[in-house]
Amino acid sequence: RKFLGILILSGYHILPQQRMYWSLDSDKGLDIVRNCMPRNKFEAIKRNIHLSDNSNLDKNDKFTKLRPIFDLMNERFLQFGIFSYN
Repeated sequence: RKFLGILILSGYHILPQQRMYWSLDSDKGLDIVRNCMPRNKFEAIKRNIHLSDNSNLDKNDKFTKLRPIFDLMNERFLQFGIFSYN
């Protein structure tokens, strides 16, 4: 959950390099990210996470490797209702 939270936050608060989120400089780093998870642990999870079976890939879907997590997240988000279509 922490890993996904950092990914979602990094899509909102964009920095030039991923490692900058853990920077101690006041204009770069984010305390919430630093306090949530060490940088090395985040990078290890990112390096080793695998969401789909490579033997069953759909060649026509550009997001085929991410589709399982997209479907799961969309299912969970629907619990809170649809507030806007745009």
